[in-house]
Amino acid sequence: MVAKLMYETVMEARQMPERSETEDLAIQKNLERLNNEVAQLLKDVSEINHRLKKLEELKTKKLQ
Repeated sequence: MVAKLMYETVMEARQMPERSETEDLAIQKNLERLNNEVAQLLKDVSEINHRLKKLEELKTKKLQ
């Protein structure tokens, strides 16, 4: 979903023949916001993977 929004933003920017500085800044801010959201999602996935690994370790210890 986020990647789709980034793609759409870039495609919209390419279709605007002459953008004002304000429009360029708005596009840049949107891309930065989306990039930050992607970074946060990657952190969340990393945390989930870490927790799953710990659960798997506990499960293995319990079975022994």
